[in-house]
Amino acid sequence: MSRNRHEHVMDRFNRLKVLVIGDLVMDIYMKGESFRLSPEGPVPVVTISSQEEIPGGAANAAINLKALGAQVSFLALSGDDENADKACDAMQLAGINCDAIVREPFRKTVTKTRLVSNGQLLSRFDCGSQNPPSADSEQKIFKYLQDNYHLFDAVVLGDYKAGLFTPALIEFLQQMQQKSPVYMALDSKNLPLFTPLQPSVVKPNYIEAINLLNLQSLTNNRIEQLKDFGPTLYRLTGAKHIALTLDEEGSMIFENGEFIHHTPAITVENPHVVGAGDTFISTFTLAQCSGADSIEAAELATAAATVAIRKSTTAPCYFSELKAFFSTQDKYVSDAQELEELCRFYKQQGKNIVFTNGCFDILHSGHVSYLNQSKNYGDVLIVGLNNDESIRRLKGSTRPINELTDRILVLSGLSSIDHIVPFGSADDDTPSALIRAAKPQYYIKGGDYNLQNLPEASVVEEVGGQVAFIPLVPDHSTTNMIKRINADAKLAKVV
Repeated sequence: MSRNRHEHVMDRFNRLKVLVIGDLVMDIYMKGESFRLSPEGPVPVVTISSQEEIPGGAANAAINLKALGAQVSFLALSGDDENADKACDAMQLAGINCDAIVREPFRKTVTKTRLVSNGQLLSRFDCGSQNPPSADSEQKIFKYLQDNYHLFDAVVLGDYKAGLFTPALIEFLQQMQQKSPVYMALDSKNLPLFTPLQPSVVKPNYIEAINLLNLQSLTNNRIEQLKDFGPTLYRLTGAKHIALTLDEEGSMIFENGEFIHHTPAITVENPHVVGAGDTFISTFTLAQCSGADSIEAAELATAAATVAIRKSTTAPCYFSELKAFFSTQDKYVSDAQELEELCRFYKQQGKNIVFTNGCFDILHSGHVSYLNQSKNYGDVLIVGLNNDESIRRLKGSTRPINELTDRILVLSGLSSIDHIVPFGSADDDTPSALIRAAKPQYYIKGGDYNLQNLPEASVVEEVGGQVAFIPLVPDHSTTNMIKRINADAKLAKVV
């Protein structure tokens, strides 16, 4: 799937209206350090330094959908308590419509509290009600669906066994689907319960699939083990698409019971996998509703999940991050806005940005040496490239020798360069706007410059960066090369 195709699909996300129906969970992360064991028992003593509260369960799917640009409403069952207040406030702040959440005063909102020390999960404590809704609450849910179901492009069901999905609700959803069919995505540990709905996609993980198929043995070759079980999975789930996630092995995609594709995972050091399934199914749903086929949708979903698991706590993949992810796979960056999103993405990963610029009209060994040395200043080297009009203004009407597209193609072949972005306008032929967007740790220029004759120096200081100068290779410049070529041409004519 090309980058242009990715962007074409992603640019449709904000047109979609999605209803999330599911269990509201509050995820609490208590973090601290531990240096000793308790005298009361062989357990670590953790000094809590921070606590983070994040809406989880189906609410996390709603947050992911909204982060990717969709218009999202959330239908759920919760307690009428402090944790429900916090979850609703967080979702409304994110732009999610929570008017359909039914709150029961006798109910306790499901809460999952994790104790983390030095990046290691030590324990998890769960509490909250898991009983079905009251008759009055169930009628409120039915009334909302009756009045609003037809307004949505997609419905995402998130079943966390907290009591919401009764047989009556599933039967009512079946009636709604018959009346106003929409794309339906399902994430549940009890997929056969929803088979009558014939969902558009379900997302079991490996263990869930093994249990569903009553297979006793686990294996390291999961794809080979499961690829022939498509017809059985189709019969058990009724789902047109099955996105079977395999952790570090990626995902398997089945369509109408046939295994059609394996999407490899992208390696992430120290992944935080909580909530990654919500990210995957949210992205897959939006992609399919935006015209992607199942393979394209799986590629986008894998990318979004990769972004999410790089974060230290349960967090969504934002639209700008997903767009930046695919920009990292391509060296060409179109403008300052895309560059800003890309560099923000890199900095979230702790990477240092290095920026340099030039015409690079005829690439020679001096350029290659300069760029290799520039890359040594950080992790990501971005090259600002003067466009053709800019070079004419700076060098004269006979330049450039090579057009912008040719120069980009040649520079893209250098392993030292991570990204190339063109710049230059009649108002400003300096890369100042790109420097403000990239906010590099280092701005590199050749040894023929100094701080006094470098107009960008003040901009680098403004964004908190440093200027570094690299000595030029003697007698290596495009201008000298052109002069030698012209001299040789004249000599040849005389001879």
